[in-house]
Amino acid sequence: MREQIVAQAPKLAIGYRLVLPAPRDGAPPKLVPKRCRSREVGWYALTPFEYPDDIRLCEGRWYRIVWIDAQGQRIPMRPGESVPGLCYCIGPLRQALRHPGSEQTPEPSDPMPQSVGTATAPPESAHPPPPLTVPDNRHESDTDELQIPLPPKMSSRDKELSKLVNAIAAKIRPEDLDPQPPPDVPSAKRADTRPSLLASLPPQLVAEIPEERRSVLATMSALTVETSLLVVRFVQQPEWMLQLLYEEHRSEAKASGAPLPPQPPTSLSYEERKTIHDILTGMVPEHFMMLCKLIHAFARKYGIEVLDCLPTPPPLLPAAERQRMQSALANPQKLSYLHYVFAWQESLLRSLPLPPEPNISISAKERNQLRRMMRDLRAVMLFEKQTRPPLSFLQR
Repeated sequence: MREQIVAQAPKLAIGYRLVLPAPRDGAPPKLVPKRCRSREVGWYALTPFEYPDDIRLCEGRWYRIVWIDAQGQRIPMRPGESVPGLCYCIGPLRQALRHPGSEQTPEPSDPMPQSVGTATAPPESAHPPPPLTVPDNRHESDTDELQIPLPPKMSSRDKELSKLVNAIAAKIRPEDLDPQPPPDVPSAKRADTRPSLLASLPPQLVAEIPEERRSVLATMSALTVETSLLVVRFVQQPEWMLQLLYEEHRSEAKASGAPLPPQPPTSLSYEERKTIHDILTGMVPEHFMMLCKLIHAFARKYGIEVLDCLPTPPPLLPAAERQRMQSALANPQKLSYLHYVFAWQESLLRSLPLPPEPNISISAKERNQLRRMMRDLRAVMLFEKQTRPPLSFLQR
């Protein structure tokens, strides 16, 4: 099922929902999952991938997929685009997925469930990483009751969202992210037909990679959509990069028998730290940490635009966040605190002594807001461009 869903996901999707059939004639379809006390958001996440587990989903049935963007809104279909769908299966799938109307029926699943899916459509595009935060002012009614007209009719909100989508998509280069080798190529040689990771990076960046690291990266294939999402997720969030460095040092300490390093003093929750640990120890290809550190260093040196070379570049910093940063920079007290937050982050990244917190007349609430603002590398880079702090790497 994972391959089915990821293969169809558009570039701006960070989650998905499934449409359940109407319980009776004339009733609107229902979408799952719903936001509730046990679920913070009303959709299944694409990264890390979350399998649909609603008990009303029936094996062998097809369900329409509704994509959700970073603002928690439904992504409208484009004219002529095929309707995305999922054939729900439990356990190993022993035959090709049947399409609606086929006379074939799926064989019974094995007693031990293990969800396995086969892609039903080639990927038309990649999707960007989930945002750092999700606004809490969404209304579940916006997407709970969904009519399914064919072709779809766009509401005024969908039209506004479509303009935003087009503006972001204009900055993204369409690429064949995971090309398939010709069918006559032997399976043993198929890995060699995939483009190298180095071939997908700008020559200027490749030239700056040390020779020993370049040799290692030359053995890696071009990033898949899923791996690219994870790279951007780490690079875009300074606290995730701090946790990545901690996991790297922790692994080295365990291998050498040295004392384990302390956890970095970030705002990450226990669940986030555990998720990062699970990702780095079992869900990513070899040399993933080295790649994240290189891309992060390039972004710090040349700007967030460096990430445009990846299959899933992040969108621009929202206008509201840019305005919030500009307002803070115009306030001497807040500007002083932003310098402290920047120096604190850089000191942790470079293993330098932490700076003392300045004694300024802003409230604890305002300090927390400024710290949250700087948890996004896009905001950090905007701050660097405007102020050129002493510890800055930026060369533009």
